[in-house]
Amino acid sequence: MYEQTVTRLCAEFGGELSRPQVELVLRRCLTDLAGSPVGAMPELSERLARQRLADELDVDVLIPAVWTYTGAPLPTSNRVA
Repeated sequence: MYEQTVTRLCAEFGGELSRPQVELVLRRCLTDLAGSPVGAMPELSERLARQRLADELDVDVLIPAVWTYTGAPLPTSNRVA
């Protein structure tokens, strides 16, 4: 999980931050989130690290399109979760 998260964050911020910088931020996030449910740690730590890295660079975090609300009705699906 850790290496995959670092790789994704480096792809987003690698042009401006080194891999060691990304790893340091992620390690701090994992420490800060200690006590959170174990199953939620991958998502929580990646989101927090992404936000902290963006704050460090003073840029907006790009939210994946699946989370973007445009005001239009959400599509319906016949899929069962």
